Amino acid sequence: MNEQNDTHPAPPERPKGWTRWSQDLLESVFAAIAVGAIVVAVVDGLDTFTADTLERRVDLEDGAAAVDPSYAGDFRLAARSATLLIEDPSFLQRLAMVLPVWLAAATVGYVAHNLWRIARSLRDGDLFQPENVQRLRSSANIVLVGGLAAAAAHIGASLWFVESADGLPISLAASGSLLAVPVALALGGIAEIFRRGAGLRDDVAGLV
Repeated sequence: MNEQNDTHPAPPERPKGWTRWSQDLLESVFAAIAVGAIVVAVVDGLDTFTADTLERRVDLEDGAAAVDPSYAGDFRLAARSATLLIEDPSFLQRLAMVLPVWLAAATVGYVAHNLWRIARSLRDGDLFQPENVQRLRSSANIVLVGGLAAAAAHIGASLWFVESADGLPISLAASGSLLAVPVALALGGIAEIFRRGAGLRDDVAGLV
């Protein structure tokens, strides 16, 4: 009887100390973040488009404080901001209010989905794949564009509301976040690490 060689490929090797439970947990975390972003966008949209009144924080102009400054020893309490109420808002006002949330949620959902796909690649035992490099790069770009767009939409809506309330002693409150910039840079740096890791893997494979 002739012996037959086993031609079945060897199962992928997982990282040392990495278990199936760890794999499932990591994938579940990213999946939960992606689904959570969708839920937040839907809930916030429904709340905004069904509310009778919209609210936006604004700054009070000098001399327009609603209460007199109060003192307690070396501490002083002064009203510097207020809440602008928009009664019976129009469709465009509602859209302007919810658009930054939708942009941020879409950005978080996209990045979480890409990270979920990267986590799935661990099942093959090969994290440094060219596809993962591209996923990280696209995530970095989306975070930068989406984050800045959300901040710009928030500031633009606030400015519009303040300008529309022309008779009130209010001004634009500092708003918007530039957190997207360092996050995008971090993702871009990780993408470069993955690119070099993929290159080293190919070099090693060529020597075998």
